[in-house]
Amino acid sequence: MIFACKKCRKVFRKIISEWEESDEYCPHCDNHFYVDAEKPETKMVITLEGDENHMFIDPRQKNASYLDDGQIKEQ
Repeated sequence: MIFACKKCRKVFRKIISEWEESDEYCPHCDNHFYVDAEKPETKMVITLEGDENHMFIDPRQKNASYLDDGQIKEQ
């Protein structure tokens, strides 16, 4: 695999199958170019199953007495 060093701007090849701890450094300037990957933080997700989602009133939802065609529902 071909790598490029950001510090000295030189390119070099490394064999991935023979990767060693010393391969984490640039052979020209000894810059530590290999950076460990950061895992994204997981987000908490709450899901409702069954009829539980109908138990709560959503204030953003239009009034149920107002029909789709603009007519008011008779009570």
